[in-house]
Amino acid sequence: MIITKDILNKKVPEEMFPTRLDSAMNLYCTIETKDYQGLILYNVNPTTWNCLYPFFELNHKFTIDNYNFSSHDLTFKELISEYKNTYQEIHERKNNYTKEKRTEILLEEYLKTFDLKSAKIKDELEPYYELKFSKSKNVWTLYYFENYVVSEIDNLDILLNQQKYSQYFMTLDKNISQINGIEVVSNVPYLLESKSNLEKLQKNKIVEMSENYIIIHGSFGSKDGNWFPWLKKELENQHKKVVVPQMPIGVGIQNFDSWSKVLDNLIIGENTTIIAHSIAPIFICKYLMMKKRKVKKLIFVCGFNQYLGIDPDFDAVNESMFLDNYEEIKKYCNNIACYYSNNDPYVEFQKEKEFADTISNRQYIIENAGHINEESGYTEFREILKEIE
Repeated sequence: MIITKDILNKKVPEEMFPTRLDSAMNLYCTIETKDYQGLILYNVNPTTWNCLYPFFELNHKFTIDNYNFSSHDLTFKELISEYKNTYQEIHERKNNYTKEKRTEILLEEYLKTFDLKSAKIKDELEPYYELKFSKSKNVWTLYYFENYVVSEIDNLDILLNQQKYSQYFMTLDKNISQINGIEVVSNVPYLLESKSNLEKLQKNKIVEMSENYIIIHGSFGSKDGNWFPWLKKELENQHKKVVVPQMPIGVGIQNFDSWSKVLDNLIIGENTTIIAHSIAPIFICKYLMMKKRKVKKLIFVCGFNQYLGIDPDFDAVNESMFLDNYEEIKKYCNNIACYYSNNDPYVEFQKEKEFADTISNRQYIIENAGHINEESGYTEFREILKEIE
């Protein structure tokens, strides 16, 4: 049973007196998408427990299997007080598991479990104590639960499509005790009784990412070059979210790893459209395949996957971008359009055609457009709008 305020001054029944101390850290995540709304709960161990829990961290928890309280004539309040003193003395001071360190570990385990890159914790829900019989240990146990809320994650799609645990969605309703016939652990409805907890869960709700666009320039390029600023403005005029990052350029600086680090800090998911020019299309293919990221749409301009053989510096910075099995990009995006020209001075027509034939759903060959860049008169690129509007 959860120890509530109304029983704090009551005596602990002798038959329920704990001889063991335990703890756990819970991390709650509230989401809102077109399909789901509410808390994400997990069936972590259906064979043994078959119960729905928030995410919890147990590898660094505080536990004492054989603990003798100072007396068996204690109120629940005195029981908690002695637990607190023991916890602080052993777990916090002796073992140095400060609150800051505990939340850091909780977040690290969350990221590792669900293969996320980043997340944040801003709020703490009310902690609580629970006295219950441990079936695995065959003794009464006093548990201490800390409860936190995820406020940000880098990729909601990855979280929702994780395969580690069976997951369920629960509206913020304290009266729900089961979902699809599976019991919800008692602490969840209990926490939802608190107005303060509800406000924090609502405030930190993670909303499904709206449609966004990313524009990537090519080797030795600039985010401010060619038709990129024009296209960014066109998209923003349609109230779309657009990012045009400056990628690292130069021999010894530009490579797959340095470019990947830039994309690691961007929001990329199943509502993302990526527009890439020159070497950037094959880089995007390699990045999405290695990261196993699905996107809504890819629009490639003058893409290729072979050495140019024109300038050694370009071949040097492009080398790490190439890959053999780039046709597998279709596993991560089934909507790919390719634009290229019949007189590109840098990339042979056949190389661009081979690239487009291998991966695209649609191809557009633009007559006498060169490398479709500023050099060939493309400070605007109106033809590309047909793939965006």
